[in-house]
Amino acid sequence: MCVTGDYVAAILSKQRAETLSSVLYPDDRTYEGKELRLKQQHFFVSASIQVITGVLAYLHICKGLDAGWHDAVVG
Repeated sequence: MCVTGDYVAAILSKQRAETLSSVLYPDDRTYEGKELRLKQQHFFVSASIQVITGVLAYLHICKGLDAGWHDAVVG
């Protein structure tokens, strides 16, 4: 029994995924690739720190947590 489907759509979908991957995950053997990778890492670290500080600020301001915030968050 053969599985039928839209072969052309599957190929196009695969090509789009590969194009997106090549942009998001550049070849870092070149200087430009290393530079882009460093910018991506900076962006994600910055975003993570902003989320963490936002949560801690919320806990401090809205929940009135100070020194015991770790116990309140972690349990």
